[in-house]
Amino acid sequence: MTKTRNTCLHCNAAKYSRGLCSTHYQQAAYLVRVGRATWIGLQRKAQALAAGEQAKQNNPFTDGATSGRAVAQGRSRKAAGTR
Repeated sequence: MTKTRNTCLHCNAAKYSRGLCSTHYQQAAYLVRVGRATWIGLQRKAQALAAGEQAKQNNPFTDGATSGRAVAQGRSRKAAGTR
């Protein structure tokens, strides 16, 4: 099975959320809801991504990485009290 960055971590279906397709996300969310798993536990086992991680991976401008320069500029603006 060939994996691409736009497919589920567990199958070849399109990603829906947290790196999972709709079916796998619903299964994981059910396990979290009934207390048999946690999102952090699933992330540690590499069975799901952190919330918002998928958006970073799919950003064509950052190619999956955050620019250190943008992060540094954001910090300096916060320190200066401006947005």
